[in-house]
Amino acid sequence: MVVNQKAWNKLPDDLKAIVRAATAQHAREQMTKSRLWESQAIADMEAKGMQWSPAPSDADRTAWKAAGESLWDEYAADDKYSKQLVDILKQ
Repeated sequence: MVVNQKAWNKLPDDLKAIVRAATAQHAREQMTKSRLWESQAIADMEAKGMQWSPAPSDADRTAWKAAGESLWDEYAADDKYSKQLVDILKQ
């Protein structure tokens, strides 16, 4: 949930509590619905012939990691937020 900080600060504590509770309830309902929708979508795709790929091998994971890392400097050069993300990944 996103709330304007100045507007939030003007709310009395009882209304803040109501908004927090409503936000928590919404999050629980959204998670439940998302899980249901995901399972329905997977069942539908499997009924249409979708098959799961095998788990990647260690060699696959190593190759994918190297491929991703080879782009870090290019991505970091895009803007300060990209650089911050890459710096976190490098740690």
